[in-house]
Amino acid sequence: MSGLSLAVVKRLDAASLGRLYGEAGGGAAAAGNEWTCRAVFGMLPPLEQQIVLRLACCGAEGADVTLARRWVAGADGGGAFANAVKALEDLRVLELDKETRHLRLAAAFATNLRRALAGATAEPWRAGPAMGPDKRRPTEDQVAQWMVWRWNNVLLWLIGDDLDETAVPPECARAFLVGAGLMTEVAKDAFEISGSGVDFLLKPRAEQVWTLVDEYLKSHAPKEDRGDVVALVLTLAFATPCESYAVAELSGPQTRALEVLHALGLAYRRNEKSSRFYPTPLGVAVAFGGRGDEPGAADVSVLVQTNFQVLAYTDASVATSKLVLATLHLFAELQIRLPNLVVGTITRDAVKRCVARGIRVPQLVSFLEAHAHPLARASGRPLPPNVVDQMVLWAGEDKRVSFRPGVLVSFASDRAFDAATAAAHKQRCGLHWKRRARRA
Repeated sequence: MSGLSLAVVKRLDAASLGRLYGEAGGGAAAAGNEWTCRAVFGMLPPLEQQIVLRLACCGAEGADVTLARRWVAGADGGGAFANAVKALEDLRVLELDKETRHLRLAAAFATNLRRALAGATAEPWRAGPAMGPDKRRPTEDQVAQWMVWRWNNVLLWLIGDDLDETAVPPECARAFLVGAGLMTEVAKDAFEISGSGVDFLLKPRAEQVWTLVDEYLKSHAPKEDRGDVVALVLTLAFATPCESYAVAELSGPQTRALEVLHALGLAYRRNEKSSRFYPTPLGVAVAFGGRGDEPGAADVSVLVQTNFQVLAYTDASVATSKLVLATLHLFAELQIRLPNLVVGTITRDAVKRCVARGIRVPQLVSFLEAHAHPLARASGRPLPPNVVDQMVLWAGEDKRVSFRPGVLVSFASDRAFDAATAAAHKQRCGLHWKRRARRA
């Protein structure tokens, strides 16, 4: 899953769904709005969308179930209709009055969906008083550069690169990497990248960010806050990148979640007390998996030679070059560093260290192919076959002999030996070895 889907919405409890659709309770401001309801509506399958749109035109009383069932044509229309209604009830989008047998939309969802269909507001978070002039507004380039710096530092920490104190990701981002299984604990408070972490590095950037946001929603956000957090992520998708929005427009849980989004590079703030926040291109794209510009592939070109030497042509002015080189260092000994060229060698020890961490050779091959030099890629063989084969052999050195537990049984007579052997074959007990001459 590369973006927020109905599976995420279905994980929410009834109270959180109400918050997502714009219900206000306990004196707290509503978290949801027309943008969240519009987003949820867009996730629904076509049949469920048709039912919701028709009910939106039926007013507060809704429609009789018998009439609504006629909206679905076909021999299996009744079953499809029942399944669609059940799904909408589970999402608390639709309500069935058992006394009158009428279907109607949930009040908050219906109100906000109608606002969305009517285009009542052009942009989210603009309902409150207008903010004063932004005297220190960052430029789009400044926000984009900060976003790349913040996110690359998260990935560099995952790889194990040495970062200075100002570049170390916030504690919550580090917890998400460990919680998502991208790192394994090798000692107390010491972690290394896992095989899943290498797969993570090969994904498009928007999918990488979503993995951590999903981990936050599943395991770290308080249960009572999750509806507000999902509403924030959905609403970000309709915001304008690098535009300023008032923090005062957010609910309490959303303000706390904004600190997490800031840690991941999804929302820029000058400081913790700033009254404004600026969605980054990553923040706008994360909800629905928009890809945008992908890092890395064009910044480093890797040429692998038949003698296992690796030449990495880099652009020193591009921040993502450091990320690719740090990943390359996982399985190659880097020997020479020049401003635009790094020379290294793929070694047996480095490959075996990767295998010990749970990193597989196909993952290493995929990484090298993803960053292969254009001339090598054009030849149809981005990597020399002998290098790939040798990496596989190195990885399998510790698996040439397999050990299985067994029990040695000796028998007093040939008859007993033959009977036991026949019974073992019949019961498929896993007879590893036998020697009739020894009756064992």
